[in-house]
Amino acid sequence: MAGGLKEKAYLPLSILFRNYDAEYTAKDTAEVLINLRANDLIVTEIDKENYITDIKSRRNRVIVDFEKLLKQNDESQNVLLEGKDIIYINDNKNIVYVFGQVGQEGYVPFKEGASAEYYIEKAGGYAIAAEEDDTRIIKFNSRGWYQPDQTKIESGDFVYVPKEVRQSFGQTISVIAQIAGVILGVLTTYILIKQNQ
Repeated sequence: MAGGLKEKAYLPLSILFRNYDAEYTAKDTAEVLINLRANDLIVTEIDKENYITDIKSRRNRVIVDFEKLLKQNDESQNVLLEGKDIIYINDNKNIVYVFGQVGQEGYVPFKEGASAEYYIEKAGGYAIAAEEDDTRIIKFNSRGWYQPDQTKIESGDFVYVPKEVRQSFGQTISVIAQIAGVILGVLTTYILIKQNQ
């Protein structure tokens, strides 16, 4: 009804947003916070902070695969629209954003089939503090995080190289003390068993 797709339309970057009224949003957020109390995964303060951050950063995105819908006529992707919905058909930016612990953060021209290593190299390579093994691909549309070998990099995606986390001296001592405690407990048990024999 809007005249169809333009020549530059790029469906992998296209999104459907749904706006809810303030009453629904408040009730929905309250329900999520109530669930926080019963969640068995949130056991530390860091878990709680991460959960709160995730709640605050929720987007009103409706999951639709526009490529399946418009190119393959997949009716499972043909969601019923509601008032105030926004369909945003993006164009192909032909870029990948590389950030984190790299020489020069920024946009790198997209190259079909190129690996994460290719984009990192184009962004100046790994910085000194880079945790290379934890490099992640962040998909533009879903904002899902993937290991480089789990997904194909597409135009609009992000390549993130995190900083190596170095434990403080106190944390290292704490871990050593815990291991020593376990070893001491095992040795004590062994000695007691031997003495009783």
